Amino acid sequence: MKTRRINIPGLEEENFDFNMTPMIDVVLQLLIFFMLSASFGQASSQFGIQLPPSASQEELPQREIIIVLDQDQKIYLDREEVSLNQLYSRLRAIPAKTRVVSVQADRRVPYGTVMKVISVARKSGFFDFAFDVIYEENLVR
Repeated sequence: MKTRRINIPGLEEENFDFNMTPMIDVVLQLLIFFMLSASFGQASSQFGIQLPPSASQEELPQREIIIVLDQDQKIYLDREEVSLNQLYSRLRAIPAKTRVVSVQADRRVPYGTVMKVISVARKSGFFDFAFDVIYEENLVR
């Protein structure tokens, strides 16, 4: 069978070039996003803390400062162990633009210890707190 080419006036053959630049940009942005989001979840596994359960589930778009309290009531800021006095001085040195403090406390840490850390952070000028928990759907019925 023989094919014929029909010429239609006004339709010309166009040269289609595939531009790879936008696709590479998107792939690199996704790579950076996944690398950063993976690093946020490592603090609880690195220190071996067991986060308390929660019946609600809400994600914060940005967590700038992470304070971890392990089961031995040790305090970590930026993966480095600090005392309450060191925590105060280190938080005071952080610029004013970072204002959200994420608290990752082991479920076995007494409430009073968590409140001491929060009061030190408040004294340092931080007033927005987020608490990392494990979402359990069947916690409240």
